[in-house]
Amino acid sequence: MKDVMTTGDVARFLGVGQQTVIRWINNGMLIGWLIPGSSHRRVYRSDLMEFMEKNGIPQRAEPEDEHPVQPSGPQGNGRATKAVRKSDDGGKEVRARVSKGKVP
Repeated sequence: MKDVMTTGDVARFLGVGQQTVIRWINNGMLIGWLIPGSSHRRVYRSDLMEFMEKNGIPQRAEPEDEHPVQPSGPQGNGRATKAVRKSDDGGKEVRARVSKGKVP
């Protein structure tokens, strides 16, 4: 897990909505900060762990990157295909095109 997390990272890790994480930060329940000149917030992993302990939220295994981005096509044409985890009932893996920008 990263040392600095976005509100989206925290939300996915805890299984809550991103607005819930933002509300926790705004209400002072979770320590976080705004990126200067934007409305984006960040949270230190250590502060998240302290928040979890203080609020009785059990720690779980470190999350793997559930949505790896890989070049698509045989030549990696600069677009990316975003893998989505398989369904619980053993269904096929779903893929969605991400066409905003190129894979670094």
